[in-house]
Amino acid sequence: MLSKRDWPLVNSLTSKQTGRTAVILLMACLAASVSIIGLPAPSIGREDGEVEIQDPSLLIEERLIDEGSFSAARARLDKLQVERPDDVNVKILAARFFRKIGLWSVAIMEYEKVRRVKPEIVEPYIALSEMHRENLSTEIALAMAEEAVARAPQSVRAREALISALIDNHNVSQAQAELLALNKARPTDPEVLYLSFKVKKALGELEQARIDLEKAMKLSPNNVAWYFDLSEIYEDTGDYQQARATIGKYIEASPDSTRALAKLAEILEFRLYDLDGAKQIYDRILVIEPDNQSALAGKDRLLKKRNDLASTIKRNIYKFFAFIVSIFSSKKVAA
Repeated sequence: MLSKRDWPLVNSLTSKQTGRTAVILLMACLAASVSIIGLPAPSIGREDGEVEIQDPSLLIEERLIDEGSFSAARARLDKLQVERPDDVNVKILAARFFRKIGLWSVAIMEYEKVRRVKPEIVEPYIALSEMHRENLSTEIALAMAEEAVARAPQSVRAREALISALIDNHNVSQAQAELLALNKARPTDPEVLYLSFKVKKALGELEQARIDLEKAMKLSPNNVAWYFDLSEIYEDTGDYQQARATIGKYIEASPDSTRALAKLAEILEFRLYDLDGAKQIYDRILVIEPDNQSALAGKDRLLKKRNDLASTIKRNIYKFFAFIVSIFSSKKVAA
């Protein structure tokens, strides 16, 4: 079935009076997601370690997810999961989708289904390692990362998962050894610089970690996921205004990410003491996910803070000092 983005091309052809036969042929080709000369529809470039889905009938869903059009993607995926319950490609897309919108428990289940059916695919191992790390299941994360590296030893993203998991399991020396080997082979690779950021952050070398991450982002400015890490490192070094601006860039690219919105709300509430701004973000999260317990708790907490006079006085004092600290931190970053 044609999507809305296909109609301008159809209208262009009809306006030039190319004939009914050509229009019918074009519509048939678009519906089948193939070109007129019989070549498959162009595939989307994937990140290192991700499966390149070859099924042209899923191209629209894949693009919607990559572009952050999550509402439209959800509707199409729900239908596909009913129509094609055993399709591995649909399960992979569903896993990516649920991970991107912050429903990691569902994403983990979908990736586990893929891993059981196609154990040779590396993407589930990397994604599972990353998500289990965030859920503090560090031993599972390390096991998944080791499996990923065993299946794809040349994958930088698999190595990244392994180094991160090693750090979380307090094996920084092995993480440094892994990083050293990568640095020798690819010293100007932004992915390797990102790994260096992770290791240095784990060692407490926050300023050097920030520098490495900023270098990585200059080399790979379209890597939106790194904005989340950069926001956290700005927060860790006391530059809360920069942290706010940076997580805002992440949200511009993924407006339905409840994880990123929660980070913004946290910065507004606890770092910048902007309760009105934090409330707006909690409300936005609840529009996307009405039963989000973190956002519900945040709104209750804000209400109590507003009703506490002593907290209001403290908040204004902290807000002033946070502003002063941000000024000096910004000067340090600029230097």
